[in-house]
Amino acid sequence: MRGCVKLIVRDIESGSELSFQTKASDHSKWAAAWISPNMIILYSSDVGTYVYEIVDGMLAERPANADERKFGRSAYAEKYGGK
Repeated sequence: MRGCVKLIVRDIESGSELSFQTKASDHSKWAAAWISPNMIILYSSDVGTYVYEIVDGMLAERPANADERKFGRSAYAEKYGGK
């Protein structure tokens, strides 16, 4: 998928790598942040907020709940100065 945000997560200790193609367009504004040691929040102005959780060495995607959406909006506001 061209022009989409791709997440790449590397384990520093083992050197293993996970990658995941998101639905978010790189042409839109977006922000990603760690919410816990195994969860990433992606907030995108075009597709909304998704959680990517590392489970058994794989990235699992799911829609964010209300608290996670708030966290994603905060990361987005920090990156873009509230715009």
